[in-house]
Amino acid sequence: MYAQRSLSSVTVRRLKEDLRKLNIESFPERKVVQIDLRHYDRSWERRDSEGEWRSISPEKAAPPSSSSSRRSSADAWLSDPRIEPGTSYVLFRNGNSWKFGGVKRVSA
Repeated sequence: MYAQRSLSSVTVRRLKEDLRKLNIESFPERKVVQIDLRHYDRSWERRDSEGEWRSISPEKAAPPSSSSSRRSSADAWLSDPRIEPGTSYVLFRNGNSWKFGGVKRVSA
């Protein structure tokens, strides 16, 4: 199984090389770059171009935000005609919050 996966990635790489020779480049080019990383104070940091260490931890990159809404508001949003029927859900979590969502209807 492992050999098959390795072989298929080699085949794709060779195909891309052949397509580039024919000036067909409608696929993304993979570029390998070196990034200096370190684990510091329970988070990951990378060295920027000035040599400074910057946090790359997702929890520090985008601070969490929340807002208060009533359950009836979530139910109203999920009954919107843009939501595919039968795909919506509302879950009560942690004794103090709701998680809800649904699948957006594909327009015809």
